[in-house]
Amino acid sequence: MNRHIRNLVAGVVTGGTILGTAFASSMLRPIADPNTPDRASGNTLPILEQVETGDALTPLEAGEAYVGAAKISLEPRPQDYPGAIWETDPAKCTQQAAVQNEDQRAHIADWRTPWIENTNCIYMGGYGLGPSNPIVTWDQQYGLWVRSTVITDAQGDSLVLTLLDAEGYFGDYNRLCGPLEPRCGAFKIAEDLGAELGISPNGFIIASTHSHTALDLIGGWGAVPSWYMDQVSQSIKDSIRQAFADRAPARIEGGESLARGFNGERRATYHSAQDPTVNWLRAIGRDNATIATVATYATHPVNYDEGLGRGHADWPVSAAYQAESNQDGGVASFFQAGLGNMTGGGSWEPKGKNIANVIPAPGGGTEVGNPDVRVAREFWNQPVTNGPLGALGGGGFFDKPFAGSADGNPAVINVGKSSAKPCRSASPLAARVNVVAAKIGPIVITSAPGEIFANYSNTIEERSSLTALAIGQANDALGYMPQSFETDHAARQGLGFAGAGFFEYEDAYSIDACFGDMALETTLRLLGTLG
Repeated sequence: MNRHIRNLVAGVVTGGTILGTAFASSMLRPIADPNTPDRASGNTLPILEQVETGDALTPLEAGEAYVGAAKISLEPRPQDYPGAIWETDPAKCTQQAAVQNEDQRAHIADWRTPWIENTNCIYMGGYGLGPSNPIVTWDQQYGLWVRSTVITDAQGDSLVLTLLDAEGYFGDYNRLCGPLEPRCGAFKIAEDLGAELGISPNGFIIASTHSHTALDLIGGWGAVPSWYMDQVSQSIKDSIRQAFADRAPARIEGGESLARGFNGERRATYHSAQDPTVNWLRAIGRDNATIATVATYATHPVNYDEGLGRGHADWPVSAAYQAESNQDGGVASFFQAGLGNMTGGGSWEPKGKNIANVIPAPGGGTEVGNPDVRVAREFWNQPVTNGPLGALGGGGFFDKPFAGSADGNPAVINVGKSSAKPCRSASPLAARVNVVAAKIGPIVITSAPGEIFANYSNTIEERSSLTALAIGQANDALGYMPQSFETDHAARQGLGFAGAGFFEYEDAYSIDACFGDMALETTLRLLGTLG
């Protein structure tokens, strides 16, 4: 979310709440609680084979892992889908046009969304609420991409790191999946590709850049055309398949680089922690060519002009291209870290380049002597205590399934650093979420299902002697995740829309005061099981 959300008027919130409550009462359905925590360290593959060729992988030498990387463009291809239309006339993508233009009336009744819109349009995410900023042209120089890196150790344990140029991507979906890819969402993609490739679904992290002039894939700014959801799902899978097929022996190095001046804390009523570092790892092949660079940095990508109507990935794409240029090839991915309370001004292009340039040249990091891959994952039902967001989610204005627990009782969490002062929360409305914790030798990599704050990422970064990549907006996109000590309870019940100076607007998009605590404490516990 970003500063433009402050323009959301109280009447819209109230109206959405009333309408959402009406929907929620009829749409709640149970979701199964996980029977046991899913914490396997990844399966062991006795024989490692290429997916496409069937050729056995080159044997590893000491200190190596298999690494592959790939990227696929997300430029809309309606010509590949019979009957598909990408509407690029902005005048036909307004809500007013959907009501007044007879040609668009069929879209009002689209069962996938309660928004009044032209569902041939593709929208940006993060500006206000509802379909208001259509993508009508494409940036041909930088584009929007899905980028994947697959790392497999000598024992066959794998970690999959995928990054979408999008505002967000849900773990599971209610109605937006397309007809060709009905099992879309990070959870089902991990299950399906894990089975297809013979790797554990525990090690999949599918995240978004949260660039606000990129794609809305969660429905908060209009329903995504069904054919385009199919294209996105297929692109995610194909990028992972290609990265898996292209794995080759590589050395892995990592480091942490200071990048002050490109972000800053932005909480309105108190000072909060900052996260000023780029945390990164790089895979270098036997020919000394870079295969992949994976990095995290914390700052909202809101520097590109949304008024242009051009699909654009903001500073993360500039950083990726600069890193690829600096290392003369490879695929670079810049994930978000503790961006929830971090933002920064300036032009997107030099900002991205400057962030990338703090990473040293290939060979300038600390090499990982034993790049063994260990992964763990855990699901839980997170209570949703934010009334307006719960109503909007239950009403289908965000396409994440919000439901109750399987036994009909409220979802309950009781979490904290110690039992002396826990954070307790309960609600009949819940969202099924997960976190992933992984290690590659001493490198720590974690996922969180929303916009974590800098204190969260700083805490994760303390857990590694080399570098830690605390990835937010991963395997879900459930709003802001402040910890309980920095939450604003009044703002979370809608008053955050009133603006800065009185209430913290980020909390208006925080589903629960204990969400950040639960994710962090679960992640730290899982890291402890990995050794």
